[in-house]
Amino acid sequence: MIRPCQNIRQPDSPMTNALARAFPPPADWQAFERLAFDLYTVVWKATDTVMHGRRGQAQAGVDVYGTDTRNGLFTGVQCKGKDQDYGVRLTIPELQAEVVKAKTFTPPLDVFILATTADDDAPIQAEARKLSAANKLAGLFEVRVEGWGTLKQQITNHDAVFEKHFPDLAPTNLLARFDQADAARANDTAAILAETSRLSGLLENLGLNKGATDAPDPLNERIKVLSAIIGQGEPEVALRMLETLERDEGATATARNQFRIRANIGSARMQMGDYAGAARDFRASALFDPTWPNAMAIAALADLLEDNKTEAFAASQAALAADPASAQAASVLVASAPDSLSVGAIEALLPAEVEFSGDLLINLHNRASRLGDLVRAGAFADRALADDPDDWRAHSARAETDLQPIFAAATPGPGYRVEPDKLETLASATDHLRTAWDLLKRRHDAARGAHVPANLISALELAGEVEEAATVLRAAVALFPDQPPIARLEAQRLAFADEWDAAAIALARLQPADVQPHDRLLAAQIQINTERPGEALANALAVRMEASDQRFKDFAGSVAIEAAAKAGDGDRVATALMDESGGSIVIRSVAVMLLEDQSEVRQRALVEIGNLIDAIDDPRDTFHAAEALYAAKDFSRAADLYSQVSTPEGDARTIRRRLIALYNSDRRREARELFESLPAAARQQKRNAELGAAIYTKSGLLALAEKWLDVALKADPSDLENRLSWVRLQDRLGALGKVRAWLKTVQADLEGSPQELMEIARTMDRLGAGSAVLPLAYRALRAAYDDSRMHLAYTIGIFITGRTGRREIRVPTQVEPDTAVTLQLVGGSKTLTYVLETLPKPRIELQEIPADGDLASKLLGLSVGDEVELSNAGPYPRHFKVTAVSDKFLHAHHRSLADFEAHFPDDKNLGQFEIDPEEDDQRFEPIFESVRQRAARGREIEEFYRTGSIPLPLFGKWAGVPPFDVWDAIRFSPDLILMTCIGTAEEMTEGGRRVASAAQAVIDPVTLYGLVRLGIHWTVLAAFPEVGVVQGAIDLLRILVADRKDAKRGKGGSLHMIGEEFAFVETSADTAKALIAEAEEVLAVAEGLPLYAAEPDRPLSS
Repeated sequence: MIRPCQNIRQPDSPMTNALARAFPPPADWQAFERLAFDLYTVVWKATDTVMHGRRGQAQAGVDVYGTDTRNGLFTGVQCKGKDQDYGVRLTIPELQAEVVKAKTFTPPLDVFILATTADDDAPIQAEARKLSAANKLAGLFEVRVEGWGTLKQQITNHDAVFEKHFPDLAPTNLLARFDQADAARANDTAAILAETSRLSGLLENLGLNKGATDAPDPLNERIKVLSAIIGQGEPEVALRMLETLERDEGATATARNQFRIRANIGSARMQMGDYAGAARDFRASALFDPTWPNAMAIAALADLLEDNKTEAFAASQAALAADPASAQAASVLVASAPDSLSVGAIEALLPAEVEFSGDLLINLHNRASRLGDLVRAGAFADRALADDPDDWRAHSARAETDLQPIFAAATPGPGYRVEPDKLETLASATDHLRTAWDLLKRRHDAARGAHVPANLISALELAGEVEEAATVLRAAVALFPDQPPIARLEAQRLAFADEWDAAAIALARLQPADVQPHDRLLAAQIQINTERPGEALANALAVRMEASDQRFKDFAGSVAIEAAAKAGDGDRVATALMDESGGSIVIRSVAVMLLEDQSEVRQRALVEIGNLIDAIDDPRDTFHAAEALYAAKDFSRAADLYSQVSTPEGDARTIRRRLIALYNSDRRREARELFESLPAAARQQKRNAELGAAIYTKSGLLALAEKWLDVALKADPSDLENRLSWVRLQDRLGALGKVRAWLKTVQADLEGSPQELMEIARTMDRLGAGSAVLPLAYRALRAAYDDSRMHLAYTIGIFITGRTGRREIRVPTQVEPDTAVTLQLVGGSKTLTYVLETLPKPRIELQEIPADGDLASKLLGLSVGDEVELSNAGPYPRHFKVTAVSDKFLHAHHRSLADFEAHFPDDKNLGQFEIDPEEDDQRFEPIFESVRQRAARGREIEEFYRTGSIPLPLFGKWAGVPPFDVWDAIRFSPDLILMTCIGTAEEMTEGGRRVASAAQAVIDPVTLYGLVRLGIHWTVLAAFPEVGVVQGAIDLLRILVADRKDAKRGKGGSLHMIGEEFAFVETSADTAKALIAEAEEVLAVAEGLPLYAAEPDRPLSS
């Protein structure tokens, strides 16, 4: 399938997976098992996940197994539900039975998970805890039960799994879904709605037993009973009995009864979908009494079944002339009338004696609907409903009439959006289809109404009822998997779930005569995804050549580009199709989505899309162009196009795309206003709330950001990324008490990514809250040992500059778990170091050994100076002496310092000077040279500032000091003056004019700092009706206060070059205290000013 590359989560954004819609479990247990395999593989971060056995094999209660690398536990999963009990609520006896079976699995499990599509259930969870406790006493595995609520949360935390198994709900793969929807709806929906079954009005009451005399006729009475069985939807039963009746009594029956038997046999065959057989039976029955009007009507029906409409039309008129009241002949006349005749003209051909009952009304509805006369079609459907409220055809007809204009008016996008004034009609049509489906399912001839569940699925998907739609499809597949509408929908569903082999099987159920062009394209997509891109390319190009509709041509072309890209020929095919397709937005959008970023053809497609945008007159093309620009990270223009095909109350996914595009293009005010325009219920959804929090954060409206982040956290308190966003937000709000309270609840075994765990550890260290600094930081370093940032955070952030490094760390007196021991060969120089690791999966490359292993058992309890004999250190046992025992956390710090340069030779962030103590003062030369270079750089930066080339904040950035310190330095410098404007005299004059005329002003933090330091801030601020700050100014001033407090605690200073000499200038306690007071004064003034949103009046960039 076509998969545009999208990245919702930006590096500086807390937004995650912008989607919050309910979604159903997989359609069958096999798909559920595949989902479990993919989900647990990513959750466990496993490389050894296995699907256990196959159907029919003993599996010891385990379907999926592997190692959960987060804790080193060997874990097995049972996917609850096989065949008939799939999706049924789990019971306690079933759980107990699965646990018993899991005990026979080899090798033994550490954890057994029973995954079920049933809801999470408190009594089941309680039983799982009881079983775990019992197992623990017996040395057996832990038992967990994960219901659909828990599984859904895990699924939505992993985008790749979500997109693969629920692509119609995921924020990715939208173009493929939309394009397929375009083609499928254009074909399927129109065909299905028109297909109300081409003969549905002829099937219920053929009147085959009319014309009986007053004389008793026992055989006819028996035939009537069998005819009624056909009408009740059990044609197979009636057919067997009719064939027996014909064999036993046909030879002696009257011609009229022989007609009735054979015609009812034909009626049963027609109900079962055997139209050719039914036509033969009808024609044979008419021969028994060819001049009887009923037989004439049946002969006309035979012509219609054989698609001889001209003959059927003439024969039905003859039958009506013989019997003006024949509803059967009237129905054939309506179904076979030339297309040139209007509904009114056809009605005029019907004799006054004809009774307008269900069959005829349904046929008139079908004719009116096919001709586009929806008013008359609706009226006929209503009359059919009034005639028989339990006629499934009448309910289906009413729904189809209502759905046609809704589908025609639906706004394209990643989903279809129904106009608000059509929602009530959609709901009514859906209810009629539900009723029709309920009535139809009870019948043995339900297959002839296969279009009903197909239409119901379309209506439910349009209404966003995806779970119910999936349920209907499962039931329809179970009843009649070979019916074209159902086989087609099932194949599409499987394709969207990336179950390509199964999709091929479903599509193969279509008979050659039923295969439509878009089915052939789906077959091509199956070939693409089953490693046959060459065949797919040829087939897609053939479909494109045969198609007459330009949009369908474009869709076929998009499949061709996908196939070509898979075969490594995407540039050539895309170029050819762009040349052939005129101004096709679809072809160019697909090229942007599928070709490599550096491809010249992709760049050409982007340029041409930009040139074509103004001429777009189809909303579908607008959406495609937006997707292409989004993929190219041209977010601002993408946002403009999304705005043309989305409204706040419309399709949720399109709106989220628009919000993200506005956010990424830094159009803060528009993003905020769009979020605020969403319906209240939509804003309460987790992913939308995350979006809102990100948008408000970027605008500096932190109180509102906190509100929506709280909504997201309430929906999922365990979402660690959102929790860290909350921590950063509280930090900026100055509400560190809340952060400290949360940190105190954090345990050392908290689950998260290495980056998340390290950030929490550093926050704990900085705030002096929580007791898990070292365990969390150590786990983060260990899990991402190949990431230089983890080493820097651990060594510098935790030990060198952190609070933890300033505290005394316990030095163990003997070897124990979680210590590092250094051994030296007795009488030799060989040394060994071991870390007795209690965390799962000790890493040999980090010198770790399991604390409960055989080697550790020899080392435990040893102290410095003790000796031990080791047999694993060479070909024969050797004696080693313990030379050092240290805490494993401190050992990791020293190991990182020692190994950093070798592991990361290009990373200079942990630079070191080598000082030779034998070289007297020359040993400090590397440090002096560094100071000389810094002094020279400082003089260069001063010159840039003096000449007006750089502003004061950039001065500070280049010099590596806060801009506030630069302000102070310039103020007291005899050589520099404060520059108030960068630019020409005219620009300064214009700036002054604007300031003088402004009713409000935003003051930057450096200017405010200067005004406060000069003591004139209130005078200047009073010159404006209102002066405010943005949140970023307060953030910088808070950082200034914190940095000066940290400097005071450090009792440090700085090394300066004075002429050719060097001097260390120490910051005295009084000076440090004064600097803190100055910063706090400025911060207090800033916090007392109005807070403005950091939103420009217009985009700062396009």
